[in-house]
Amino acid sequence: MAHPAVVDVAEVLETRRIGRYQIGIWALAILMLFMDGFDLSGAFVAAPALLRSFHAQRSEYGVIIGLSGVGALVGTYCYGYVLDWFGRRNAAISAVLLYSIPAIGAGFITSLDQLLVWRTIAGLGFGGIMPSAIAYVVEVAPKRYRVTMTMIATLGLTTGISAMGQVGAWLLPLWGWPVVFFLPGATGLLLAALLWFVLPESLRYLALKKPAAPELRSKMRDLAPELDIGPETRFVLPPQPKTAGLGLAPLFRGPQRLASPLLWAGYLIQATTFAAITNWYVVLLESLKLTPLQAALTFSYGAAAGIPTHIATAWLFDRVGPYVVVGVLLIAAACMMVLGMSGVPPLTIMLVAILCYACCQACQGSFNGMVGVFYPTNIRGKGIGYASGMGRVGLIIGPMITGFLLSGQVPLQTTLYLAALPYVLTALLCLALGVIYWRKFAGGEASAAGTLAPAAAVVVPAAQAGE
Repeated sequence: MAHPAVVDVAEVLETRRIGRYQIGIWALAILMLFMDGFDLSGAFVAAPALLRSFHAQRSEYGVIIGLSGVGALVGTYCYGYVLDWFGRRNAAISAVLLYSIPAIGAGFITSLDQLLVWRTIAGLGFGGIMPSAIAYVVEVAPKRYRVTMTMIATLGLTTGISAMGQVGAWLLPLWGWPVVFFLPGATGLLLAALLWFVLPESLRYLALKKPAAPELRSKMRDLAPELDIGPETRFVLPPQPKTAGLGLAPLFRGPQRLASPLLWAGYLIQATTFAAITNWYVVLLESLKLTPLQAALTFSYGAAAGIPTHIATAWLFDRVGPYVVVGVLLIAAACMMVLGMSGVPPLTIMLVAILCYACCQACQGSFNGMVGVFYPTNIRGKGIGYASGMGRVGLIIGPMITGFLLSGQVPLQTTLYLAALPYVLTALLCLALGVIYWRKFAGGEASAAGTLAPAAAVVVPAAQAGE
């Protein structure tokens, strides 16, 4: 077979079957997000013990949690640039270190002021790890499984939070509050070491920045042996949009000019509602006359039901696009309106509330799963960073808005109806995203770049793809 002159790296990756390489990257992304959730939730689990140890008020601790969220917001925006300028590998490893080292420091604190400093720094790492993991999975996954693999990877965050709950239940009473910082900090350092030795740079990023890298040539030979890649073969990507410095203009040119504002608005509105529901759900359920035990169990069962709902939504997304998110959002909104009706029996409230929270989780995961699909390689980090940054804003303001509504004179039923409206609006945004997705982005990176792949590039039909 003659050596191909040019190989389109994006086309090769998008038409592969899932093999060892894809599964390896996917597993590392899940592990990164697991450790993110494990570390992130340590401060929540340790809150009662820390308040007792330092004789502090809840309002003081609330400032610490809030500034940690601000740190995560700043980190999300900053890592959008780190991903595009310094590579996916450097971004992922530095983000893990940035939330692991402060965790160890937090275990030695002698005042809450010191904890404030450490958790604000850790927030930068928390903000960086999600864009890094999303970029890796989107760039390695075959076209048919991009969103499925990305959304399932984000479940690592939820699993990490759950695992820290077990640490708080079993180890905190034995070893005290430092254990919830030392343990994730130490295991995070081990993860950083593992990533240093086994995490490769994204092949798309190498094709963009270092197309002559031996690592790229070697791995492409392994992934596409049928191409018989020779020493003179060049590796390319579909044409990329022009970028310049810190500017956001590339996010609003070509097919991204409509996708970006829709994603930003969807992230903000959806995350505001999701954060409001998550932080106040048990309080809302008790206000609907459930007992404290019933409310706690409903929240727990809803979180558990969110896992299969999350996976099912991801699987359907890769077949029908953002239209599936429209359906899930409307189901969640309908459930909120049912909960706002008077005279609903407690058992019905529990069942509807479980379905509602499961759908809310799937909606949150859908935006994390889909965002990377709408951007080509050279602006993917920036695109993910700024869009998910809007979600971080929503996570900050959502609980405050709901707390204001609940503490005022607004009836509970009215509050629930108001909570449903943002999901209806987000459904309309996703409907528009669905139209854009099928017109411009469903076909892979060439579509996301706004042009067709170069004519000289090798196109590998899915039927021929190996591994």
